[in-house]
Amino acid sequence: MSSKKNMYKMMAVFAISYFSFTASYVLMLPFLEKIGYNSSEQGVIMAIGSLLGLFGQMIFGYLCDKYRSVKKFAYISIILLGIFVWIFYIITSYQFWLHLAIGGFMQSFFMIGCGILDSWALEADDYCKDNYGSIRAFGAIGWILGGPVIAWVASQFGYSYLGLAFLIITVVNFAISYTAPDAQKDEITTKEKIQISDVKVLLNNKRYLVLLIIFFLTFFTLQAEAFLSIQKIIALAGEGNETYVSLKSSFQAIFELPFFFLGGYLIKKFGSVKLLLVALVFYLVRIGGDIWASAPMQLVYLSCLQMMTFPFITITSKALIDEEIPLKLRSTGQQFAVSIYSCGSAFVAPLICGLLVGQFGIDNALQSGTVCTVLAIGFVFMYTKLPKKVVE
Repeated sequence: MSSKKNMYKMMAVFAISYFSFTASYVLMLPFLEKIGYNSSEQGVIMAIGSLLGLFGQMIFGYLCDKYRSVKKFAYISIILLGIFVWIFYIITSYQFWLHLAIGGFMQSFFMIGCGILDSWALEADDYCKDNYGSIRAFGAIGWILGGPVIAWVASQFGYSYLGLAFLIITVVNFAISYTAPDAQKDEITTKEKIQISDVKVLLNNKRYLVLLIIFFLTFFTLQAEAFLSIQKIIALAGEGNETYVSLKSSFQAIFELPFFFLGGYLIKKFGSVKLLLVALVFYLVRIGGDIWASAPMQLVYLSCLQMMTFPFITITSKALIDEEIPLKLRSTGQQFAVSIYSCGSAFVAPLICGLLVGQFGIDNALQSGTVCTVLAIGFVFMYTKLPKKVVE
């Protein structure tokens, strides 16, 4: 019964955390567009955040294993995220270098916060790990509810109040998460110190390395589609694009819910590799739809394909990476992987896509996602041929 209680607590933590995270992400591009930044400048700001997040994920993952706690570092990351959200949105004039610095840290701690929450759920206990998909689904519920609320706050009071909204939600978050269990690292002997050099153990595993390549390409597609579809909404909608952007964010989160809940069952029935291949094929369909779309609501409707893409990618990335990580490096291995495939791709994608939009237009820029998706499918088949390495 205590394991079920832990799962329910983690569900609540994910729901309220992702509710608050919408303040840092959903309206970032519309805000930058509103105060005069072009697509290339927006891409640079997002890319810097991803670069900082890349190193931040590695550092926080190492610290979680070293000090045998995930919960404490989740608190730290959320507090720092709130500070940068407040500062970022009170600067309502064009100040590129200031937005670059503050926005970079805001995006990095958004990524760090998401990654730490995942590690927290996977390591709270085995029951939470087996039901990670259901726990992550409550993050999607929080995202669904948070998007419209954040858009309402921005439209009624202005962007400068988003920091206050984040603060209020965070107080509630900490009250809920206080009773949630920390990561269980007791099985790791206290004599065995975690060293930076232990990362070499991960990098000596070819299966782990191929997974990094697969998910880097996959998350590049994810990041490129997300960035460019919002750019296309802004271009098609003009004034009032915030409504369509927040609607798209909530709409796709609604459709991803069922498959987050079913994720554990589907992995047991079909296997992680098959689910990943399904997600990649549907990303090809989704990008084709984005290119075809000629009205903002069409792009909103296309986001329903989120149900066959993002949940499968999220769940399979955690499951496949976890199989290749030694027990004592669970946080380090997951956070290092996330820093490479999620933060790394999020650094590269906005830069490349921003430049491609300026040179060739949004529709042609979307083609970059199809190339990465096809390459990822090829590496998945390569991964299945590699011999399994025993990890302890």
